[in-house]
Amino acid sequence: ANFIYKLGAHRFDELIAAETEEAIRGLVYSVTHDKVNDLREEFAVGMLSTLNSKVVIYGVQIMNVKITDVTLPPDLQDRLERTTAFKTKMSEQEKSH
Repeated sequence: ANFIYKLGAHRFDELIAAETEEAIRGLVYSVTHDKVNDLREEFAVGMLSTLNSKVVIYGVQIMNVKITDVTLPPDLQDRLERTTAFKTKMSEQEKSH
């Protein structure tokens, strides 16, 4: 009844879009840059819980969350690649000494 009388389908779409964006922002800000590409499965469970906590009062349960793509801004991606290359080079040098 809460869903029909207080929210409705159109406003539910708006609510779920806003809550999803907020959950993604919170998710991205909670991890370091070197872990951002690992967001797909590991963090979807936390996002599912967060989203469900927002919609349960309307009698709605979200059954699954799937993060299908993670795209970083180009400058951040470049920095991440340089940092990873540097760490790899340092590791290789440590092994050779």
